[in-house]
Amino acid sequence: MAEKIVKHSSEGKKLFENIEKTTKKLKILFLMTVGLFITGIIGFMILGRVDLAGAFSLTVETLAFSKELDTGALRIFELFLMLFGVFIMWWVLWWFFDLFIEGTLGTLISDIRFLNILKKMEKHYIICGGGRVGEYIGEMMRAKNVKYLIIEHDAKIAEELTSKGHHVIVGDAMNEEILLQNGIKKANALIAVLPETEKNILIALTAREITPTIVIYSRAHKKGMAQKLKAAGANYVIVPEVAGAEKIVQQIFK
Repeated sequence: MAEKIVKHSSEGKKLFENIEKTTKKLKILFLMTVGLFITGIIGFMILGRVDLAGAFSLTVETLAFSKELDTGALRIFELFLMLFGVFIMWWVLWWFFDLFIEGTLGTLISDIRFLNILKKMEKHYIICGGGRVGEYIGEMMRAKNVKYLIIEHDAKIAEELTSKGHHVIVGDAMNEEILLQNGIKKANALIAVLPETEKNILIALTAREITPTIVIYSRAHKKGMAQKLKAAGANYVIVPEVAGAEKIVQQIFK
């Protein structure tokens, strides 16, 4: 199943920040709701002198406005519980209603899920460039059941790759923040296969600076650039035209 495409750069940075804020808000709402129930249960156990099950039942009834109010200290406690219950429930319902009206609830859930996948991903391969070479590498990785991510700057190409089942991130692989967000510190290796060797050099330099021990594979558009890539930090450099020619010659004289 194709994974969600996450957009980066300035827009993507906001997306990640918004997801983080939303996740924190969900945690706060959850903790507030749990805290409200715990307060109600403890309060009814002390003031109402009931057991745990009875206290839970009274808390639910109070928050549902289906319980008749008592007198004295118990009445004050019930009013307090109802007041904060209404506030919290109203906040939760309004927040979800707002997301529903905007039509972003499903997208938000999908984005949060994908962000969690990124955070947990390790020992994966980061493929920089979703062109023909990057796509073929992804296909072979998938066939071997190896975890990988493709970073592709062009949104249209990324959409096409995603429709084919690849794990794709829209972003600039030369950006340090993009590489960090995609777990370069936990990755097995980085594969820079953009058509422009100069960009692959920048990616190799950036990756090597972030993670000095990472293994870097790269592509050069001509033989003379291979040494520059190695100087930038690439461990292995392939020149497709040379590799293809060598393969043909091997077949001829096999």
